[in-house]
Amino acid sequence: MTTLNKLILTLAIVLIATFSAGMSLFATRPKACITVILKDDLGNIIPKQKVGMYTFSHNIPGPEFGRNINAKFTAITNKDGVATLHGEGIRRRFFCYMARDERYYLTDPVPVVFKEAKAGRWEPWNPTVTVVVCPILNPIPMYHKRVDVKIPKMNNQHGFDLLVGDWVEPIGKGKTTDIFFKISEVVPLTKKKDARGHWHVTYDFRLEVAFPNKGDGIQTWLEKNSDSSWQLTMPRFAPTENYNDKLEVRDFLDEQGNRFSIQRAENLNYFIRVRTVLDKNGKVKSALYGKIPSGIDFQPHKNLRFRYYLNPTPNDTNMEYDQKRNLIPPDKPESRANTRPKTTTR
Repeated sequence: MTTLNKLILTLAIVLIATFSAGMSLFATRPKACITVILKDDLGNIIPKQKVGMYTFSHNIPGPEFGRNINAKFTAITNKDGVATLHGEGIRRRFFCYMARDERYYLTDPVPVVFKEAKAGRWEPWNPTVTVVVCPILNPIPMYHKRVDVKIPKMNNQHGFDLLVGDWVEPIGKGKTTDIFFKISEVVPLTKKKDARGHWHVTYDFRLEVAFPNKGDGIQTWLEKNSDSSWQLTMPRFAPTENYNDKLEVRDFLDEQGNRFSIQRAENLNYFIRVRTVLDKNGKVKSALYGKIPSGIDFQPHKNLRFRYYLNPTPNDTNMEYDQKRNLIPPDKPESRANTRPKTTTR
């Protein structure tokens, strides 16, 4: 037998063994057991609530890759907020969740990855996971907007009115500056071609965020409110201390193609305090609190993008937004907020 034939035979044996093992696993569907502890983001246990786990079951052939079907297994939590789920599946990854309940914000499932299938069941047997959900407590109307505006002029400071959702006059329709934005070119965008004909781009841009009043400010929130809720990714209440009067975000690319960002991260969020009035002792007498989830994105010479929520009630730190009660009217087609502004700056 030639070397090539031996190699082909070996590969065939390996493929047959792998296929047989896979078919055996598919046929047996190892059993799985997971204990779920259900709590809300305030630490309270949630009894008598439906929870479940799901895992891949099979695929229905169709366009592209077909359609995957999941197998679901459910139980009800006891007085201690605990439920033990039993099921089976051909894959080691399962997902635990709380059943949809309109009293709670939508929540991402919690993954559980078993180590191995042994003696007809997934090991380790019966791990314990905590599912954290966020109840809807006190949603309020807020000034909310997804901002996507042209930069009026590079290297200049421009005021933005959060109650109107636009640049202040004469560039936009805003009346009062709540926050200043300034984008500067530390190193202008440069394109160079090397000896091999490859283009190399370098730049260094800076976004400066500032405020008009003493006591106004911004602070970073890097952590999420819980590991599972994606509708309430920041704490329910804004902090009342430790606000900074300015923020600098830098984005630069060197000649080797290495990109660096300062004050940019996937889980970066901000709290803001604006329209602050201080008493004679320098303490906050009145202020509006808000949040900017997911950070601030800027493209030099192009757009500034962020979304914000601002509580209209002075000194109220509640950040739970009622999606049906936005205090900023929808943009009209002629709105300047999404068109190129005039060249006049302020």
